[in-house]
Amino acid sequence: MSNPEKTRAAYARIVARAWREPAFKSELIADPGTVLEAAGFSIPAGVKVEVVENTHTHVHLVLPPKPTEQLSDEALDGVAAGWGGGSNVVVCALSIIVRK
Repeated sequence: MSNPEKTRAAYARIVARAWREPAFKSELIADPGTVLEAAGFSIPAGVKVEVVENTHTHVHLVLPPKPTEQLSDEALDGVAAGWGGGSNVVVCALSIIVRK
């Protein structure tokens, strides 16, 4: 899946389904590569995918791998913001909900 908009939409569908269907969530956690490939994501050989779940009291901050190629400042900012910047970077989102 190379189109960023389609990738975000597919990711949103996976998250929503995991929230709705406990069995799907269990399968996603147990075998994420198979579930993601079935959803149209391409997992390169040798890449291990791990699913972790944030809670209201435990949040995971995922640091993407440092790009191996030389990037402009603009491209590097894009990678850090989660847009890829033309780099071959796996991007994960961090979402923190502040409750009063």
